[in-house]
Amino acid sequence: MKTTRLYPALAVLLGAACCALRRGQVLLDFDELSLPVPGMATHALLGLTGAALVLFALVMLPLKGGNDWSALGEKPLLPMRGGALLYLLAMAALIAGRRSEGEGSVVFQALTLVVPMLMMVTALPAAAGIWLGAGGGGDRGKYLVLPLGFGSFWMLDTCRANASDPVELHYLWLLLAVVCSALAWYELTALALERGHARRTFWLALMEVVLSLAALGGGGVSLADALLLLAQLVCFLTVSVRMSGCMELHKNT
Repeated sequence: MKTTRLYPALAVLLGAACCALRRGQVLLDFDELSLPVPGMATHALLGLTGAALVLFALVMLPLKGGNDWSALGEKPLLPMRGGALLYLLAMAALIAGRRSEGEGSVVFQALTLVVPMLMMVTALPAAAGIWLGAGGGGDRGKYLVLPLGFGSFWMLDTCRANASDPVELHYLWLLLAVVCSALAWYELTALALERGHARRTFWLALMEVVLSLAALGGGGVSLADALLLLAQLVCFLTVSVRMSGCMELHKNT
């Protein structure tokens, strides 16, 4: 068996370990006031996340891949359509959980109102983009620019929702997962436009698997965020499995 085919499985294992450590951090490394008391779980989680980042960066070095959709092969990425359905469920959760403007500055109140609305509006096109992009071929892959647009608003909303929380450890892994997913969608779109970088896309897809699982382990995320994290997990695990089979053809060439 080619070693590249093991990378997605390794990402799932590392992600599961991060998920368990993140849960342990929530249970053990915060006091009764929800203030951090960094202990073994926090240090292990930070170390394992950093190790995954470096490890997957290193295993990319011997690989060679093109700058177009051939890095993902010619067959459709049909499992990604499960992620599209999760986007639709997340949109419903966003609508059901819509909040009022709240308190704060005029700018903050505007963001509280506008950004969730933009997420609701762009969630449906994002789901359609994933559904169409998963159909296969570089031309259809260009539709993946739509979840990229949604991801930008999701990242902004994550920062907005946690702006008043001085404890970064409460939301650090969620923010990392959101940022990584936006970068990964960008790289997939770039591959469809023949301006991509296969190794970087593969690396980001693997890291998104790890970070999504870590973020899900923390609890405290909204239903919409949980559904979106599951959607990223489905989509980028599909991408990493496909690339693990295609990029092995370029190894040591």
